[in-house]
Amino acid sequence: MTDDLTALEDWAAPILNKLEPRERRKRLRQLGQQIRKQQQQRISAQQNPDGTPFAPRKGKIKRKMFTKLKQAEWMKVEVSDEAVSVGYSGRVGRIARIHQYGLTDKPAPKSRSIRYQKREVLGVKQSTQKVLQELLLGG
Repeated sequence: MTDDLTALEDWAAPILNKLEPRERRKRLRQLGQQIRKQQQQRISAQQNPDGTPFAPRKGKIKRKMFTKLKQAEWMKVEVSDEAVSVGYSGRVGRIARIHQYGLTDKPAPKSRSIRYQKREVLGVKQSTQKVLQELLLGG
């Protein structure tokens, strides 16, 4: 995923640098909103960026995972003059990070530690890159 983002950044940087700061911010905000929208759709489909399904939950819980994490209230878009970021912060960010990297955590204070399956909550796939390129070029 990092290589894909680096390639996209290398491609987009010259285009964005030619824009006035106000227009650049506007475009970056549009990019961030588009990334968030695609992430929300992917999370709704319960898929990793590569298209594979999320690892199934253990136990009897059958409802979809991350239903609240996909909401714009939690998935924030932050824009500066030079960059855009889409992600989580605080307690929600901690939960997302645990699943993103398959880390160990205690679900409750007095419970034992559990190693969670890796489920990529945030990530860029090829179709995301194409949409972002069209947005930058089409304006």
